[in-house]
Amino acid sequence: MIRRIRGWTVWALVVAACGVPTVAITQELAWFDGGTLVGREVISVAPGPARCGWESAAFLRMTWPPGEATDEVRLYVRDPEEVLPPERLAAPFGLYASLPDGARFTGLETETFQLWVAPDSDVYVYVVYGPRVEAWPRTDPDLDC
Repeated sequence: MIRRIRGWTVWALVVAACGVPTVAITQELAWFDGGTLVGREVISVAPGPARCGWESAAFLRMTWPPGEATDEVRLYVRDPEEVLPPERLAAPFGLYASLPDGARFTGLETETFQLWVAPDSDVYVYVVYGPRVEAWPRTDPDLDC
């Protein structure tokens, strides 16, 4: 019985330590819609500016509705280290999120990520990679430090 408990404990610690891997966005990403490259004026993701100390964050700037060439621009942020002032975000960043009811795939994707939106798109967009879903909160499109 003791061996079984010890074995279970070790296994549980390994799973907790390994978890689901995260990614760091260290350069601008190319986005595609149905295999066609989408221009930076429609969607872009890039690391935050080093001059602000925000390089661990990533900023997703896109036209709204997603994938369409319109004048409305929205900015969402991935901030796992919480370097941005929380009062500048519509909600906290969600490292371990789930797709909400009504979420839909926008068709926009990189080699790694898929972009999803939901009825709460004024607050979040959802970035999916592998088994992971992250909730990126909206912020002011003119955010600067």
